[in-house]
Amino acid sequence: GDSRASMGVHELAPRLRRRSFMQRAVTWDWWAEVAPRTLRALVFGLVNTIMCVPWAYGYASVIFAQAVYKAYMPALCKLVLFSCAMHQLVFSVGSGLPFAIGQVQDAGLIFLAHMARNIAHRTADQSPETTVATAVVCTALSTALLGLALVVFGRLRWARFVSYLPVPVIGGYLAFIGFFCIEAGLGLCVGQSLSKPEAWLSLLEPKNLILTIPCVATGLLFMLVGRWADHPAPLPVSMCVVPGLFYVWLWLSGSTLDEARSFGWLENSMEPADPKDVAGLFQWSLVQWSALPEEFPIWLGMVFVVSFSSCLDVAAIEMDMGKPLNKNRELLTVGWSNILSGLTGGFSGSHIFSPT
Repeated sequence: GDSRASMGVHELAPRLRRRSFMQRAVTWDWWAEVAPRTLRALVFGLVNTIMCVPWAYGYASVIFAQAVYKAYMPALCKLVLFSCAMHQLVFSVGSGLPFAIGQVQDAGLIFLAHMARNIAHRTADQSPETTVATAVVCTALSTALLGLALVVFGRLRWARFVSYLPVPVIGGYLAFIGFFCIEAGLGLCVGQSLSKPEAWLSLLEPKNLILTIPCVATGLLFMLVGRWADHPAPLPVSMCVVPGLFYVWLWLSGSTLDEARSFGWLENSMEPADPKDVAGLFQWSLVQWSALPEEFPIWLGMVFVVSFSSCLDVAAIEMDMGKPLNKNRELLTVGWSNILSGLTGGFSGSHIFSPT
């Protein structure tokens, strides 16, 4: 009799728990507790989307800056956005930080841009389709192999070695990343590469000055807003307001979109790309496989810099939170996200500190 009663209690307990949950779910107290958290999560997700989407389009222009890629930019931009989604999927599942933001990042794309530029030069006598196919396969394979290396580093618990790096090395790394972003941004404004020192003199031309002054002013505005604003909303709001002001100025001046494009304020209009166009970038029969091994030294540099920058990002988040984090776990997350991104044709990424 006691055993049957005990079995009855055990069978009844799950039902009572389910009923208790359902009763609690329909109470106003439960909704009052859950609704603010859900709304806050949606708002922060929207804020980060507003910030990350323009970065993704800008990164696509930085990686594929050569003229041969221009006709394929709509599809390449979609590929970068898809890669961002793959990174975020892994970060949402695997990171020890439930709020972690992982996207395509500037540290790795410096090396991917170098690879794309080298391939454009080596295949200059080939068709544009051959150049694009070789470039996207090279960047995707490099990203997947980078992820594999980071997983190995995480398993070996090598993240701790970052603390042994000299401060001048860290400062030099940060300065290099910042200079590259400035160079890429100004080059995007004037529509030409600034990789050679003499190319910077072209910024002094009257037309290029007109194009770069708003660029520098906008960058300073975003920097000041991001540094001084205590609330997360001002930065994405300013990122929406600035393009709106541009179109208001365009309307007040009586200028047309075609006139703005001809001067250089806007990119030339292109047909939007669909998923078939993105998949069509990978024409395996056109890939010049002999060009890929020559990018191995660049890949080695990317492995060092991305692993280093990933640990620095985690350290920065750790300092901001005021409590220690598992750096090796986060390095593993970065590794798996790069593997998934590379296997789906994407690009290297890591934690993005400011949205996180």
